Amino acid sequence: MKPSRPAASTRNDNPALARPLWRMALPVMASMTSNALYGLMDGMFVASTGEAALAAVTLAAPASLVMVALATGTGPGITAFVSRCLGECDRQRAGRGALGALVLALAYFAFSAGFALFGAAPFMELQGASDAVADSGRLYLAIVCGASLGYYVEVASENVLLGCGRSKLVMASQLAGAALNVALDFLLVPGFFGLPAFGVAGAATATVVAQTAAAALSVGFNLKVNRALLQEMAAPIPLGGVVASILRVGVPGVAIQLASCLSGVVLNGVLMGCSQQCVVAYGAYLRLQNLFFMPVYGIAASLVPMASYRFWSRDAGGLRRLWRQALLMGASIMAAACATFWAAALPLASLFVQDPVSAALCERAFRTLSLGLAFAAVCVLGNSMLQACGKPALSFALTAARLFGGMLPLAFAFAWAGGEALVWWALPASDALFAVIAVCAARWAMARKAVGARGRKAEDRAPSGGESC
Repeated sequence: MKPSRPAASTRNDNPALARPLWRMALPVMASMTSNALYGLMDGMFVASTGEAALAAVTLAAPASLVMVALATGTGPGITAFVSRCLGECDRQRAGRGALGALVLALAYFAFSAGFALFGAAPFMELQGASDAVADSGRLYLAIVCGASLGYYVEVASENVLLGCGRSKLVMASQLAGAALNVALDFLLVPGFFGLPAFGVAGAATATVVAQTAAAALSVGFNLKVNRALLQEMAAPIPLGGVVASILRVGVPGVAIQLASCLSGVVLNGVLMGCSQQCVVAYGAYLRLQNLFFMPVYGIAASLVPMASYRFWSRDAGGLRRLWRQALLMGASIMAAACATFWAAALPLASLFVQDPVSAALCERAFRTLSLGLAFAAVCVLGNSMLQACGKPALSFALTAARLFGGMLPLAFAFAWAGGEALVWWALPASDALFAVIAVCAARWAMARKAVGARGRKAEDRAPSGGESC
């Protein structure tokens, strides 16, 4: 009997990955948006204890962002690997992928703990912090980085869940962690209910306790719903190859986030050359933009496992429909964001500045920068599609080109030609150009007819009669 196509069988193997994108993405979007709102509240609690505390956390933020880059940058590699293996009907490799995610979490923790011991003090001194601010920053980093195992395990475990299509469980663990973090911030930072005000140390402690609790919850979810998959962690498959496969997808994601941080530093220098108010306006815009971008990042995170599943199970029609759906969702969200910035630019600016001249500058910046939001969403979703289709290096190359070959050169040129009146057009112009390139690259990646030997072997392994894997 002729073997059935793997696309027909594997879709029955994991119905969660065959659902519409919005059903899988909504929980992730909700959890990521709630985390963005939590970040604002966390900053408010720290600021309530004094400017020195807020300055310490702000100066320590780049080191914390490196942790985020390592964990969340590798996340798409974990989700893509697990979903790809499920698309190929290879549960053994999927189980080994879960073990590989845990090994990477331990390796990242070792790096962070070493930084907490030997790098936190030089890092704060390098930024020229005063003694009081440097001491608070070192304490914050010692706690957050030195007790980061819970964070890394949480992200790894949640990406295994996401790779299996369990986005609601990911939302549950993230929301639980965010809620616990806010509650602990309320108790520990300002010192309510007779507790002493721990300040920066309280904020760091609240963070690591909440991360550890979320990690325990996500691991428990995996033990409950993915028990059969986790039993394959001991499969006789070399772990080195599995970890390398995860990193091939994940390392470009890490590099993308680090490149974004570096480009942001350079762009701040360009804006500072125009005026200090430009830096304030851009910082305010980024904080507001983040609330709209988090849903798009949720769509992108859900797109990776779902697209990877369809690509490696050779469901070309489903892959194209998924891509169109992702573009429609992302563009719709950003169109609403652009309308919000245009309609309420001045009230939004007044949340950050009181001077009328600065408020007027923020208003112009918000309206101009928001014109590129829809194009930026297309770039983000295009990167996710390239990662899902086995082209992570191309994803990184496009992002690096957009930042260092498009945005920054245009910002230098526009700032030189027109100062603060023209510099804002650099971002939407760059995003519009690279959105077209991202769409073309994604269409090319989806159109590849050969998925490699492993895809052909999956077809050979597919059971006859249309049975599930």
